[in-house]
Amino acid sequence: MESYTTSTMNSSHFEVKDNLAKLLATENLIVEHKQVDTACFNVETRVLTLPMWQASDNVYDMLVGHEVGHALYTPVEPWKKGRYEDVPPSFVNVIEDARIEKLMKRRYGGLSKSFYKGYKELHVKDFFETDGKDFTEFAFIDRINLYFKLGAFEVIPFKEDELPIVETCKGLETFEEVLELCLLIYNNLKDAEEEIAMQLPELDAHPEKEDKDDNKTSDPVYVENDKNGTDDSNPLEDLSTGKGEKEEKKFEEDQSPDQEIINPEQPWDTMSNEGGIESNLKPDEFTAETQEAFNSNQRQLVDEGAKETVYLDFPKLKMDKIVVDHQRVSTYLKKWWKETANEEFRYHYSTIGTDDKLTYSNFGGQLKEKYLKYKKESSKGVNYLVKEFECRKSADAYSRAAVSRTGVLDTTKLHTYKFNEDLFKKITVLPEGKNHGLIFILDWSGSMQNVIGDTVKQLLNLVWFCKKVQIPFEVYGFTYECPKEWQHSEMDDRGNWHMSEVIDMEENVLYLNPSFRLLNFLSSSRTSKEFEKDCSNLFKLASSFQKHMPEFIPYGLNLSGTPLNETIVALRDLIPEFLNKHKVSKLNTVFLTDGESCTISRVNKVERHWEDQWRWGRVSLHQNCQIRDRKVGRIYPPCADWTWNSNVTKILLDNLTDNFPSVATIGLRIVESRDVSRFHYTYTKDNNYLESDKRSWSKNKSAILKPGGYSVLYGIASTNLNKETEFEVKENASKAQIRTAFKRNLKAKATNKKVLSSFVDMVA
Repeated sequence: MESYTTSTMNSSHFEVKDNLAKLLATENLIVEHKQVDTACFNVETRVLTLPMWQASDNVYDMLVGHEVGHALYTPVEPWKKGRYEDVPPSFVNVIEDARIEKLMKRRYGGLSKSFYKGYKELHVKDFFETDGKDFTEFAFIDRINLYFKLGAFEVIPFKEDELPIVETCKGLETFEEVLELCLLIYNNLKDAEEEIAMQLPELDAHPEKEDKDDNKTSDPVYVENDKNGTDDSNPLEDLSTGKGEKEEKKFEEDQSPDQEIINPEQPWDTMSNEGGIESNLKPDEFTAETQEAFNSNQRQLVDEGAKETVYLDFPKLKMDKIVVDHQRVSTYLKKWWKETANEEFRYHYSTIGTDDKLTYSNFGGQLKEKYLKYKKESSKGVNYLVKEFECRKSADAYSRAAVSRTGVLDTTKLHTYKFNEDLFKKITVLPEGKNHGLIFILDWSGSMQNVIGDTVKQLLNLVWFCKKVQIPFEVYGFTYECPKEWQHSEMDDRGNWHMSEVIDMEENVLYLNPSFRLLNFLSSSRTSKEFEKDCSNLFKLASSFQKHMPEFIPYGLNLSGTPLNETIVALRDLIPEFLNKHKVSKLNTVFLTDGESCTISRVNKVERHWEDQWRWGRVSLHQNCQIRDRKVGRIYPPCADWTWNSNVTKILLDNLTDNFPSVATIGLRIVESRDVSRFHYTYTKDNNYLESDKRSWSKNKSAILKPGGYSVLYGIASTNLNKETEFEVKENASKAQIRTAFKRNLKAKATNKKVLSSFVDMVA
């Protein structure tokens, strides 16, 4: 026999069995592996709970197939009421097991092999505790259980009067029929027990009669089981519904002289008194001992040392707290800079001026001039993007064009009528192009300080491009910081003020920091005048960071942490809102960032012995945590190391794609030269960073990857990002200096053009 260790039953194994269950059920079940004794299925919540089994594939598949059978065929409604109130649950379990396993084997022919080998393996291990025992001594319900589970390799005996019941059990198709048969078995066992109790004094007084009656007991009949379990007959239905006089008569003629028709409403004590149910009924006749033994021994398969899997669900978000719309951002910036316009402040930055004193308005005016200058310089690049986009879109349209005849003669071809049959005009039908949309996610974290200005420049190029080709877009900056008026604070029982949660707190959902915000800097829904003002404000704000001018930065808009993972979770709500608003058929989500996300945790209950009641808290993710999405019916494999946040990012991006298959996720990653190898490994998991890759990066200062999670990921060197595209040299520069500056300028333009061309190709 095979042996199985804990290491064998790894997460990938569980994932395979999860997928098997879903395929068998033809629905997206929620499958959970937990520290439970036996498998079970909640027909209401559609959650299939499986123990942490250490079992062979045959046993595992058999157990999974069995539980899925309940998921498919066992009804949700409770049955233990009315006329079925007194029916022992063990009877229903045994008979229902026989029915659903038959239906599963009928539906999936290959599953019969798993049932056969699985039960055989467990029988060898004596899971039903039948070794050394006489099958004739088992109660009737136990023999039915053994017949349908072990009958393929054991001969189970039945008496003549029991055979119709067994045949009826074979033909059961509905749960109602199961209950009727269980009621029949129960009533007759009960009636037989009462009859025996009444006869006991008489039996004691007449021992000779007891011996005589014993001689009348019929010998058991040994029946062979149908190994395929595909018997479609239903004697119970035939008998209970009365299908016609001829059929009923034929059925009666086919019976042996001492065999009577079974009627669900007819108690067993009306049958022949000779044979039938044993006359030595015991209290345990109402319990399927073999099934209890199986359930008890099944616990041997459970790996008690395995750490229970924690399943994490996505939280319900309070988007009104998370998203700060573009109007609020714009109004706040305008108010801040206006109120402080005449206030003088001291600073030192030699490239702006020699004065030690400069007003906010003067500084803002200089930044505005720089903005207008950059916009003018970028117009050629933006027009290039527009041209590239239109060309590629047209090429795609013509590749799908259809040519059809019009039925109108082409007079220019009439002279060719003798050798050309095609004399009709043709028309080329171009399919309608797709409606595009873009959501830009801007990293507003502290590590971006030295490149935030240049990143915003790249972003502005892209939004100007969108504006020209009339692609709807939104730009969000993710952050952990915001002004007080955007905070939603609440007071606790102790009188302390706290940021209110941005999610509905439930156990084992992903936790989002209450200070997490998405700042809607730019939007295509703004008027041209408003949009121009918003672009100018974002340019000035970003330039202030890069020029180290903290005095010019409004309170609450400082760079902070990197809630990238939390942003991806929020996109699950933002994307459908965008699609519904703009009615686009193709949406691209673009992430502009320079690093990995901050850690994300989960909600848990905190109970302390010194506190009167529990409260909600949060705890870090560990190796046994698995994220699941009930909507798409998928459970994602756990990360080997949850602290490696790119792994979590990949899972969340994969989930985003599962929810929105038509939405592309594009990453624009700003990379320091010293981090190129780590960047390559993080997203490819390839330790072999080849010399060719190094040379390519050294030459182009960019890389294009297609890792898991992102549809495509662009790596751009931070040193190349901040190179000005304008050609500038010193006044008395030599020819060599001019040549070097010119080459540097062309290289910067070529790099930007290459990346942007690839981006446009992706969008188009």
